[in-house]
Parts: sequence; structure tokens; C-alpha cells
Amino acid sequence: MRGRGSVAVASSISLAVFRAIHTDINARMQMQALAAGGPVTFLDPEEAAKAAKVLDQNHTLAWDLWKRSLPAAI
Repeated sequence: MRGRGSVAVASSISLAVFRAIHTDINARMQMQALAAGGPVTFLDPEEAAKAAKVLDQNHTLAWDLWKRSLPAAI
């Protein structure tokens, strides 16, 4: 699928949506940081694992907010 977009995979639809949305947000933030000339410090593997664990447990907060913001007709 090179050059065709992105794919988000997860154990639930809510987590896949969360990952898809935040992949775009994070990519934009990284581009802005690089364009500003500032250093970009990436997470090391241990930090990434801890962050993934927290996000996997807390993504439902965002999912619930997104669901409430939808029009009733959907």
C-alpha cells in the first residue's frame, strides 16, 4: 500500500480509530518540529512500551467523547 495512506490495526475498533487519528496528529507535530529546526527526541523502546500500555487502557475516553459529538442521525 506504499503511497496510498495508512492502516491502523488494533484489538478493537475504538483503539484502531484512536491510533489512526493520533498517527496523523503526531506526524503533523513531528513535521512542524523538524521545520522549526528544533531537535526531535524520540521515545526509547521502554518509554514507547509504557506509553502504548497507557494509551491502550485510556483510549476509550477519547472514543466516548467522539461518539457524543456525532449527530443523533448517525
